[in-house]
Amino acid sequence: MNELPKGWFITPLDELAIWGAGGTPKRSEPSYYGGEIPWVKTGDLGPKYLKSSNEFITELGVSNSSAKLFKKGSVAIAMYGATIGKTSILDFDATTNQACAVGQPIGDVTTTEFLYYLLNSEKNGFIKKGKGGAQPNISQQIIKSYQVSLPPLNEQKRIVEKLDDVLAQVDAIKGRLDSIPNIIKRFRQSVLASAVSGKLTEEWRKLNLMSLLSINELEELNTAQRKKQIIGRLQKAKLLEGLPSIELPKFWNWCSIDLCALKITDGTHHSPESHAEGDYMYVTSKNVREGYIDLSKITYVSKDTHDEIFSRCDVAYGDVLYVKDGANTGLACVNNINEQISLLSSVGVIKVANYLLPKYLQHYLNSPIGRKLMLDKMGGTAIKRLTLKKIKESPLSLPPIEEQTEIVRLVDEYFALADTIEAQVNKARARVDSLTQSILAKAFRGELVPQDDSDEPADKLLERIAQAKAEAEALAKAAKKAETAKKRAAKKASA
Repeated sequence: MNELPKGWFITPLDELAIWGAGGTPKRSEPSYYGGEIPWVKTGDLGPKYLKSSNEFITELGVSNSSAKLFKKGSVAIAMYGATIGKTSILDFDATTNQACAVGQPIGDVTTTEFLYYLLNSEKNGFIKKGKGGAQPNISQQIIKSYQVSLPPLNEQKRIVEKLDDVLAQVDAIKGRLDSIPNIIKRFRQSVLASAVSGKLTEEWRKLNLMSLLSINELEELNTAQRKKQIIGRLQKAKLLEGLPSIELPKFWNWCSIDLCALKITDGTHHSPESHAEGDYMYVTSKNVREGYIDLSKITYVSKDTHDEIFSRCDVAYGDVLYVKDGANTGLACVNNINEQISLLSSVGVIKVANYLLPKYLQHYLNSPIGRKLMLDKMGGTAIKRLTLKKIKESPLSLPPIEEQTEIVRLVDEYFALADTIEAQVNKARARVDSLTQSILAKAFRGELVPQDDSDEPADKLLERIAQAKAEAEALAKAAKKAETAKKRAAKKASA
């Protein structure tokens, strides 16, 4: 603000808009809520034009609180906590709560859109002025006295027009970037579906047919007795009818998971006391994610508690962990913690036989095919869950061990590519987010559009508005004085 462009002027926000704030009707009074008057809160703010509110209040709620109605075209800005500086233009008449300051632009001084962009450009400045401890706040007074650089009115209009154009292009880029994570998610699921149905390794099988024919483990697995056992268990569990209409490749088999496992169990069925620190990690369903263990919110249990739990689940490095109830049901990962851990009953443990790779089982359980077959078996009412019995009986598409190795390699390769793209997208999004602030900063340094010497300087504009405002206030006082005198005269005449 040291070197202002020609015609610009430093002024407080109080000179640009008439400011106010809202209020909250008593929550304990039902008659104050559910009416037809929109009631905006800071959580609603963010879009350039706010088209609707999440809550509505009644006329009674307005009259019995400090809530007040602001006209369409007013600009609301959040004053409290993490939302400080979030701004939106009210695209409808609305009330707000006390955490929103609302500026009604003064005609011939600024416009709705310019005030919106100006407040957005100063977001970091408002955050720095936030006061308080855990939840810093700013006040109406801070906003009113906040100093900004004001260009001439005509230049404001040119700035708004340019920002509308440039930021629309930025938003379009953001939209494209925001769509990529879902594309990557679908790509991962497609890779897993291809992996566990044999499509991913079609070319590999053509090159390795002879070696597959000589695999001893496969010959053992495919004996008539083994096939009879597999089919018998599947029929008993009524699973053959529910298998997907997928023709598995040669040497693949559908088999129940327990035929490929040495042990299937889960963690403690009690709820032991856990702490932020302790002797042993305590893994629950919230820690098991698709393909990894999330240690960001891990808790711990004491040695005595762990010993009791571990005697049941004895989970080891390389075992497959599987969420069997709760919000994350159906997610699987290979345990990569090379020390003893404790588990809650919401997490199952599958110790695989030597003809099943843990990583292949993880991919199968996380695939669309494996998840559907498993989750279709969920029981329970309020909380859906899988029992150990249902997990054991569930079908698994089982390739030869050598093909499993190739599948795991290919999935890792494709997932690494997806991770790389995801990281690049995150970097690009960060750059685009900073680009918005850079464009706004450029606009309010006077560098986005050319100046025009014929524009009325901002200080002259403010002087003219201030004079008109003073004249209006003087006329209002005179009118009020005349009204008071009239009432007195009427009162004397009637006496």
